[in-house]
Amino acid sequence: MSLNFSFIGNNFENILKNSGLLLPGIEKVVAIYHNEESGKPEAKYVIRQKPDVLHELSIKGDYHEIQNLRLEKRNFNWYKKDELPFETENLTSEVNIFTEIENIVLLLRFENDIDGKFDLLFIYFNHNMSNFGISRSDKGLSTENKTIIGFLLYNNFKSLLDTNKQNKSILKSMNENTRSLIRQTATLKSELSQTGKNYGESLINVSVQYLKEFSENSEKTYKFAKDALDKISEFKGNINNLKAIISKSITYVDNIYFDSDAEEIILHDQHINLYDYEVKPEVEETEYKFDERYTKTILLLDKYERATNKVLSDGKNLTSINVGNACPAQISAPAISDSLKKHKKKIIYLFKKYPDKWEKIRREFRPVKNLFLGGREDIKDKTA
Repeated sequence: MSLNFSFIGNNFENILKNSGLLLPGIEKVVAIYHNEESGKPEAKYVIRQKPDVLHELSIKGDYHEIQNLRLEKRNFNWYKKDELPFETENLTSEVNIFTEIENIVLLLRFENDIDGKFDLLFIYFNHNMSNFGISRSDKGLSTENKTIIGFLLYNNFKSLLDTNKQNKSILKSMNENTRSLIRQTATLKSELSQTGKNYGESLINVSVQYLKEFSENSEKTYKFAKDALDKISEFKGNINNLKAIISKSITYVDNIYFDSDAEEIILHDQHINLYDYEVKPEVEETEYKFDERYTKTILLLDKYERATNKVLSDGKNLTSINVGNACPAQISAPAISDSLKKHKKKIIYLFKKYPDKWEKIRREFRPVKNLFLGGREDIKDKTA
């Protein structure tokens, strides 16, 4: 007989389900156990004719007697069918094999970890010993036979239940560990995300401070656009390289807007190269090197020097108007004077440091010459 049980709330479910033919001569098995969900005893049974069908058994009217059986501590007992509180009333009308008065019943008890009482397993046998393969006679089971059968079956089920409990405990522990790892992973992921955000904000703050310092040492104000800040926040390199990156970005936009009169320049993401911050050597070394603070002043002087050469080569008078018209982007005479005044200190410094540079404008272009007249910087260019 295949004992196909599905006991809810305890370890019988996996142990008894599809457990196979334990002994010949088993006609029926009834299980009464504590249901963890309802908090009350529950009963199910299977019979030989339909070993894979699980039947419900009502025990409401026999509740107190069953509870008394669950309180006894003996591992097993043998009963007659008519000694069981639920047998005649609940089963004989449904299953005709239970009318055989020769059947005997073995009760096995297994402690339930939930309510501390015992779950009950009633195994119905034929009285005839020949069904067990130990005799060809029709003699009934002796007390000694019953003791041996009870002992063997109890220990067999007890071993299976203990193994199942242990496996269930291991599985539970593994599940708890898995859930714990999932929670830890989620926590670490959240913390990593937050750390990334905090680090990105730190990169932005440092970059903004660097940009502020560069603006303070310049005639123009530099600001980051949002797309530039977003790009900086994703920088994965060494934070110590940011200053060089920002400096090179400023040099880049200064070259783009060298002929612009705008006092504020916005740096966008395309102006910033996060992974090309080292200054590359020029193909041909220039005859002078200069601090980045003087970049715009040098670009300004170079622009006026080229414009001056063009005016002279065209045979025109060297006036501010003509020089302004010769610039890549035309500039007015007053704007030329204003730009030179703004760069006055740096121009004087550069002229002294590099006496062989910008020869035309320092010798022939009056607005530049006026810078070196002491208190006469305001003298107008009469040729303008």
